[in-house]
Amino acid sequence: SKPCVRIQKSLYGLKQSGRQWYNKYSEVLKSQGFAHSIECPSVFYKHTDKGPVITSIYVDDTNVMDPEKKAVDKVKTFLKSTFEMKDFGQVSGCIGIDIEHLHQGVFLLQSKMIQKI
Repeated sequence: SKPCVRIQKSLYGLKQSGRQWYNKYSEVLKSQGFAHSIECPSVFYKHTDKGPVITSIYVDDTNVMDPEKKAVDKVKTFLKSTFEMKDFGQVSGCIGIDIEHLHQGVFLLQSKMIQKI
């Protein structure tokens, strides 16, 4: 007979690894008062006195959004203490969307997609 091994944790590259990562990430955020969006389960939000803090996950990329830098830093510090993470600073693009940070707000552009069409 051949030996059989039962895996106790997820391994990178297996079919269920992405789901396991999402479940762990979701569990950790919910423990901090975040809820996931009904419309988009990869978007999480937490209401504060100054408005919502929003975070999203796409595969292994995370974005944290809030008008106040302190709120963003607090979430990033917590996530870094829980997971092994790198901070690449202010995002300029994500999943094919260019992001411009201007004084008036944040603009999302899909110029590359428009050119492709």
